[in-house]
Amino acid sequence: MSHPYPPRDLLPSSLELAYGRHILDQQHGPYLVATYLEQLGLADWTCRVMGYLRMYDGIDSWLEPGDIEAVDFVRQLLFKEVQRNPKDDVSALRFRLAVSMANAPVASYGAAFKIQRNLEDPMKSIWWNPLEQSWLAFLAQRESLPDFTRLYLSGPCEYRAPAQSLIEYLMER
Repeated sequence: MSHPYPPRDLLPSSLELAYGRHILDQQHGPYLVATYLEQLGLADWTCRVMGYLRMYDGIDSWLEPGDIEAVDFVRQLLFKEVQRNPKDDVSALRFRLAVSMANAPVASYGAAFKIQRNLEDPMKSIWWNPLEQSWLAFLAQRESLPDFTRLYLSGPCEYRAPAQSLIEYLMER
């Protein structure tokens, strides 16, 4: 059974292949995010959106196969807005996008280091808060914790960063 080829404009050119980059390459994602924000009139929001993406940088390698990564989610979200050619004012558009990013699948994950030597000992938990530290900074804490420390990841849970806090972060100037 043959599969149809993607549209020609989505295929990399020989020049792009020579330089090892294609517009849909994941490493190219932040550049597309910045471009889409500029096209939407939200260029001044780029730094805040990049901060949001930095929070979740690296967690994608720990997620289930098929889960969408933060950069890809934001890139697709902004691409749809550019295609939609929104008639909303900039502040309403910014708020709508902030709500979508705060409720993104990757933002629903929580993580904690659980420290317990014996079953009789009380368990100590160090929860990850993406508003206070990036994913990679959270993982770096492991070096200073005891050997019997375990890392737990949880799907949608109450220990994740609250959506309201993420919206407030994204809406700050």
